[in-house]
Amino acid sequence: GILKIEKEINSSSSGKAYFLKKKKEELMKEAVNKRINEYGQESFEIFKRLSCEARINKLLPKEVTEREDDMVFNSAFLVDRDKVSEFIHAVDDLKTRYNDKGLNFDCTGPWPPYNFCNLSKGKEQSG
Repeated sequence: GILKIEKEINSSSSGKAYFLKKKKEELMKEAVNKRINEYGQESFEIFKRLSCEARINKLLPKEVTEREDDMVFNSAFLVDRDKVSEFIHAVDDLKTRYNDKGLNFDCTGPWPPYNFCNLSKGKEQSG
């Protein structure tokens, strides 16, 4: 793992150390991405239990979000009116839990339920 590579870097020639540092960076990036995905999935499952429908969406670039930080998970939830306050409370709980890990949660809405419609482009609906 990473600790083994660090030890090897310290005892290697500068050329080999350079490549080992690159390998270490790659391993660290993979570990961070794995952890972010775990946090995202865990959060999604918590929110999903409080919603009627749930979708995982594509990540949006900074130009769309107008934020300085990267979006690491994007999802939409169809929440029954009588569950909204419980849902918001769950969002606040996760904000607190993951704040020290550098994660932030944005809860917006209500929005029209576009994420939950299955309209095909270019096909006419008959009925």
